[in-house]
Amino acid sequence: MKGKTTTKTEQIGTTRVRVTGKATIKINQKID
Repeated sequence: MKGKTTTKTEQIGTTRVRVTGKATIKINQKID
């Protein structure tokens, strides 16, 4: 159970990082 929960949490974390990363890139492009 703990292992599965950790995996799900890690997947959610990486997904958030990817989304924020894409948003940051879009903002940088608009500034340029």
